[in-house]
Amino acid sequence: MDTKTHGLIYSSKSLTIWTYGLLDHDGNGYHTVKIDGRVWTVENLRVTHYNNGDPIPVVTDSVQWRDDHQGAICWYDNNRAKYDSVYGVLYNFYAVMDPRGICPPGWHVPTYDEYSTMSGYLGGSQTNLVSGGKMKEKGFKHWNKPNTGATNSSGWTGLPGGFRGGTRQHPNTFIFGNLGYLGYWWTSSKSPMPNSAYVTTLIYNDTYEDIGASIEDNLGASIRLIKNK
Repeated sequence: MDTKTHGLIYSSKSLTIWTYGLLDHDGNGYHTVKIDGRVWTVENLRVTHYNNGDPIPVVTDSVQWRDDHQGAICWYDNNRAKYDSVYGVLYNFYAVMDPRGICPPGWHVPTYDEYSTMSGYLGGSQTNLVSGGKMKEKGFKHWNKPNTGATNSSGWTGLPGGFRGGTRQHPNTFIFGNLGYLGYWWTSSKSPMPNSAYVTTLIYNDTYEDIGASIEDNLGASIRLIKNK
């Protein structure tokens, strides 16, 4: 397995410091991991400003979140203090695609094809759907039981940060859901469906990585970054 964690480690008898692989516009640090020759962030994105310094609007009201067609962010249950440091920010797709940019120079939101390539490398073919288990954090600190097949052998350390959006039961009221059960990460690839884009998902009770889900642009999901070639 071509897996290598990036960041410098300085050690002494009393202190060990693991430096970050990159910093975002707000100064948040991210560790990185190399998988199949590509470098990915290990944590979800937490930036709250575009690269030109403009703040990304924080939208707490569910109707406003549903109806606005501009970049917006929130935290699960609108509780930044509790969830930001663990699961990061939930973004809509308008923020992903805003020309002001949310990624540090040299990095981007992965495309559908880049997620698909990683999944195949980790064993995500139709006959061996195990890539999700290799991407999920082990144990039950964040994932609900049974966290099937979770080994995190890739080092990607996927967490179940849930989402913000409509459901079959609540199609018109955008709720928070699936914390502990599912992780959703935007790709930067539009889907053929109107006003929709692809996400990749990991689930608590299976080993697969679903990279074919198409969701509406106004759903709130997590983001990982991949380094430019």
